[in-house]
Amino acid sequence: ATGYVAISESSTVAAEQNDAARTYRDVLRDAYTAMERIEVPEILSSAHNAYKLGIEREQAALNDLLQYYTNYNIAIANRSALQLQEAGGHYEQAILTWDTYRAQLAAPAIGATFTLR
Repeated sequence: ATGYVAISESSTVAAEQNDAARTYRDVLRDAYTAMERIEVPEILSSAHNAYKLGIEREQAALNDLLQYYTNYNIAIANRSALQLQEAGGHYEQAILTWDTYRAQLAAPAIGATFTLR
């Protein structure tokens, strides 16, 4: 993502921006494919699925961005921006779910305070 952001912020050349968006979209596709291969424990499936949804939305946004670079239709750029916002929401949900799980693991179990007499 940092490579795409750096180019999109510094370059006004559409071909460079297009190449950066295409490269980043391909990275996301590879990440999604790798995540599909992971066997996730049931307790973490919610976080895993939310993260995959984020990747899907981000890929869709980049596809729209690539289309925007060919015709400069503002509606397509707006749709891309909305999809990026939606992706961010999925990522935030995944992180929140993961953080909740880690907190539960770190908390002492209630039953551990009782001992046999």
